[in-house]
Amino acid sequence: MPDIGEKLGPVIDALLEPAETLEGMCVGSQSGFMSSKFVVIAATDRRLIVQETDRRQRPKGDPLSIAPDQLAGADSGMFVGEGTAGIMNATSQKLTVKTTDGRKLKLMMAKGGGPLGGLMGGETQERGVQAVNAWLERNSR
Repeated sequence: MPDIGEKLGPVIDALLEPAETLEGMCVGSQSGFMSSKFVVIAATDRRLIVQETDRRQRPKGDPLSIAPDQLAGADSGMFVGEGTAGIMNATSQKLTVKTTDGRKLKLMMAKGGGPLGGLMGGETQERGVQAVNAWLERNSR
């Protein structure tokens, strides 16, 4: 299975500003009221970008750009319940990002890496999740 960077690199590259540096990108889902969307999440030296995509990973709508001064907080959660919760916690991450304008993004990302890493986006996914977490930690108040 090809690394997700081959398909998603052009999606994110088109959103970067001049001299902006991409630190990492990953795919995930964004939960809303009674819905879920495919998204690409990218961390740069300037901002966090969340771009909705269709099932073929083509951009859909305008991206959400969150600068450090727009970040109100972020929380990483655990999957709970019986059965598959342990597997989900080992392979995926739940993340809630809050912005200063009152938005609350509920994101879920496969961690990549491990024995199933190639099926979960490969090295780009793994590095992207790490970059998103590092960006949030660095810019949280």
